Amino acid sequence: MPKITFFTQAAKDSSNEAASSEALVNLYPEQGAGDGRTAIALRSVPGEASFANTTAPLVRASAAVGGEIYIAANAGLYSVQSDGTSSLHAPIADSSITTISENGSNVTIAADGNYYVWDGSSISQPSGGILTNIGAVAYMEQYTILIERNGNRFEWTDPADPKTRNALYFTSADGRNDNCLRGIADKRYLYIFKERSIEIWYNTGASGASAFVRLGGGVIDQGLKSYSLVTRFDQGVFFIGDDGVAYIMSGGQLQSVSTPPVNVDIDASTPVQVMYYEDRGHKFCVVRFSDRPAWVYDLTTLLWHRRASLDPASAWDTVNIVSAWGNYYAMKNDGNVHLISRTDTDVAGELPRRMISKPLYMAGRKFTVSEMELLARVGASDLGRDAVAILRTSWDGGLTWSREDTRSLGDLGDYSTRTIWRRLGRGVQFAAEITVTDPADITLYSDANVVLA
Repeated sequence: MPKITFFTQAAKDSSNEAASSEALVNLYPEQGAGDGRTAIALRSVPGEASFANTTAPLVRASAAVGGEIYIAANAGLYSVQSDGTSSLHAPIADSSITTISENGSNVTIAADGNYYVWDGSSISQPSGGILTNIGAVAYMEQYTILIERNGNRFEWTDPADPKTRNALYFTSADGRNDNCLRGIADKRYLYIFKERSIEIWYNTGASGASAFVRLGGGVIDQGLKSYSLVTRFDQGVFFIGDDGVAYIMSGGQLQSVSTPPVNVDIDASTPVQVMYYEDRGHKFCVVRFSDRPAWVYDLTTLLWHRRASLDPASAWDTVNIVSAWGNYYAMKNDGNVHLISRTDTDVAGELPRRMISKPLYMAGRKFTVSEMELLARVGASDLGRDAVAILRTSWDGGLTWSREDTRSLGDLGDYSTRTIWRRLGRGVQFAAEITVTDPADITLYSDANVVLA
């Protein structure tokens, strides 16, 4: 009995719809997780549950500092506590050019060229340094790093004291003649991301004006595509280069992780954020767009999938993600903060999970699909009714699709359920699309059995 393979790596190319029908939305591959019928399970992405509301739209940046989540939004600095209580602390400038960092219990903010420090009771704008236009802040080994906006310099504060600036504590990232955008500290390196290059600096251990020196040969001719397209995670830094390629920087080494379809979407529609979260031991780097599903790179399997909200063809509406209290939290532009968790729903709505197979092609010969059996872990849902799978088929490689046809995936304990469709048509290039919307942790498998006639 032949099989058709459902998507295990991002392949659909939005610039060439005829190239391949493959897609995987709100599902990710997990190798070695099958039950003997397949080697790869397709697991649902975690859903989102309501947690807090700041009432502040237009989230600009967020960070966890001192046991609270701090959010820059709607021209204010807000915090959210572990019980979901939110507070507005102080006004700050509103700009898409905003970052939040930490230094001890202090919250440091760069917003629209301004530098702020929130010490838990009051906000200040420390002066005394050489920079007057601050584009970003970062933290490294007790130092707060201030990155110049529209320039190539950066300065640092006194150790463990983000309020004390000194006009002598600065240097120029002038390995190339381009402007700085962001500074990201990762282990022993401080990466200065610029428009067309990256410079690698380190802490010398000396004090004062000699605290930071550029690594020998520490200039990479690869820039950052835009201000918000870089994020740190526990193994390095994920970012989108000025060439429209997704990269990981780790230990001073640069590695491309893109595939051609990812590059096509980055070129066709500039991404608006990159983010990071984890689920079941998988580590996910997200490239978010405003007009299409996000691309998500799984550092565990080295495979890509898509993420969307409510409609599998829509953008993911999460605009910032922060780790706090052992969980990950998603920020929305309506002021809501959601817990990323195994709810199998998108807050109160559906979390649609969709997979589209590779086309089955028999060297140009016509064939008939008399039966298709979807492989899944059936009988595991606890809905009080049967979970269902929705099938659409295509005989032109995914350019056009049939009407929907629904079959049962069984209720709790119905482990012998077989999900089968019959009399699926005749042609030369067969593809299947499966969608599941039920609020249950339903594991689908990467293969389906087909009977040809």
